[in-house]
Amino acid sequence: EKRKSLLDVFGKNETQSNKKLKKSESLSDEEIKKKNIAKLKRLQQKEVEVNKKEGTYVQCSKEKCLTWRLVKEYDDPSNVPDNWICSMNGDIKNNVCGEGGQSELNDSDIVDLKYTCGSMVWGKMKGSPWWPGMVDFCPDSEEYYWIEEEINLTEPAWYHVVLFEGKGN
Repeated sequence: EKRKSLLDVFGKNETQSNKKLKKSESLSDEEIKKKNIAKLKRLQQKEVEVNKKEGTYVQCSKEKCLTWRLVKEYDDPSNVPDNWICSMNGDIKNNVCGEGGQSELNDSDIVDLKYTCGSMVWGKMKGSPWWPGMVDFCPDSEEYYWIEEEINLTEPAWYHVVLFEGKGN
């Protein structure tokens, strides 16, 4: 089957969802937009709260260690330094290389995210030039990435990207 463009997948869903909202609640386009923005803000806040409460898994970059640690210092995994080491852990009981933590995490437990919610990216839609945007929650599915099991179980095949407005050239 031919792969669909992001516009085909998400543009159609958004249009259908907005039509349903309009019919069921008799809302204007502006009211629908405000409702979607409010929903996205709630989803973003929820994710920040989960990261604060549960933490983020980080792997020590020292070759002799490579221990995984659950750390609570970072609200956003993209803020973790590239060369993070165990001594940077704020938890005194778990900041010595080789002691505690987890030496391995199962691949099935990990989703390798290249982008987190809020990451700035370049997006492209069929027939348009590359354009700056941001990875954000889809108001319909409340997700910001999707995994296609036929392709890969640990890497997202799609991210929901909101393109910035502008006049361009």
